[in-house]
Amino acid sequence: MPPDLTIVLKVQPNQVHRQALRQILRTHGVGAIFLVRRRLDQYISLRKARAIGAWFGTDTTDIRPTVGAAQFLAWSGALDDWLSDMAALCRQAGIGAIQFDYEQDLQSVEQSDLAEKLGPRLTQVGLRVKTGDLMGETYFNRQDTGQSPFDKVGNSTELRAALDALGLTDYGLSKTALCDAADPVAPDRTLNLIDAPDVAAQAMLAGDFATVRRALNRIGRDIAPGPYRLATLPQSAGMFERPIFICGLHRSGTTLVHDRLAALSDVATLRHDKAPRSEGQFLQDVMAQEHPFGGPGYFGFASVLAAKPVSHPDDAARIASTLRRQWAAHMDRPACRLLLEKSPPNLVRIAFLRSLFPGARFVIVVRNPRAVAMATRKWRPEASLDLLLAHWQSAHMTALAQLEADCTVLRYEDLCNDPDATLLRVATFCALPLRDTPLPLPQTARDIVSTNPAYLESWPQDVSFQPTFQLWRIFGYGAETGP
Repeated sequence: MPPDLTIVLKVQPNQVHRQALRQILRTHGVGAIFLVRRRLDQYISLRKARAIGAWFGTDTTDIRPTVGAAQFLAWSGALDDWLSDMAALCRQAGIGAIQFDYEQDLQSVEQSDLAEKLGPRLTQVGLRVKTGDLMGETYFNRQDTGQSPFDKVGNSTELRAALDALGLTDYGLSKTALCDAADPVAPDRTLNLIDAPDVAAQAMLAGDFATVRRALNRIGRDIAPGPYRLATLPQSAGMFERPIFICGLHRSGTTLVHDRLAALSDVATLRHDKAPRSEGQFLQDVMAQEHPFGGPGYFGFASVLAAKPVSHPDDAARIASTLRRQWAAHMDRPACRLLLEKSPPNLVRIAFLRSLFPGARFVIVVRNPRAVAMATRKWRPEASLDLLLAHWQSAHMTALAQLEADCTVLRYEDLCNDPDATLLRVATFCALPLRDTPLPLPQTARDIVSTNPAYLESWPQDVSFQPTFQLWRIFGYGAETGP
């Protein structure tokens, strides 16, 4: 291709395979232009064009299709998904991208002024536009003269009522914003799987699985987050350098380990009255919290909590920065460079946290599964011991697949037998500086006495969960640990 020639390709959703487009952008890409339009207007225009088989230069004002809210939301969710993927590809390829707004940049501009208005922005992606290059009799003639999208359909009242009921009218009247911040793990906002499962069911039956998956990522982040999530999440400019994550199921001794390490080591911890045990999962919205997925005794079954690692360094840095700012607002020592954070779901998302914080350390706290099951049932009396044993096995199976050299295992039983030596080993592994004088311990962490004997003595004989592969044996609990 001549060096002074630029080829412009128009790519519509899913016309080009993602892998092929990635190769094109990395090898030949100069820049990318995203053209966006109000979602509902775009969908109605698409429906009209399909109805008459004409895509350009035809007056469609008198055509008023019937538009279902579920079908529109499934389509718009897929479009958002594709646009977000394309923006991520541009970032990964290191090419510039600009975004044009159909209504503001094209529809409202006189044709003779297009080059003057759009030209300076096109230079950002390597295009030089001369006056007259964008002029022509057929450019940007409106095919539909209606102003509101609800004036363009035959079921205006029903469509508006359906979107209002879902709280998604503003979403339908807005457009995707991509080029300022396209977070690859940002949740999809077109479906609410908890409050509107019928709409999600229609998307599933239509085969729009991507939209449902993206909506699933909202649960625990901004949909039904539970009674402990703060209404607003303040942020702080303070930035800790390295986190130490305590990972373990409820009733495994994680709070005991956290409080003991915090007293022994020169670290910061999180503090907030409304967050149970000041767990970081309740003080951020980057990751899902446990509550919508059952909480203690259940959350380890939810694969969505085991978020995939963030592969692109720029995306990981941006997400980590958000998490740092949100947690920094609740650190008891804002200037400290080390943060000790404890949340049970950490156990199943070690790889995700590692991708955000490559220098992090992970303390995996484990305890005899029968003791964990009995202790958890005090909180969740409706849960059977078979289920709680299966939950222990499932959660630790997920963790086992993610353990690497930045992890160390701390058994509750070893902590009870020799707390000083066990905690010193962990502090050394995590490179934690020790305090000259340890801080006073909270009452619950002062005397370490194992409660395992009482639980194990009362273990019933009718528990049937006994898989062929007994994962607890890998952690040093013998065959007698099983039912």
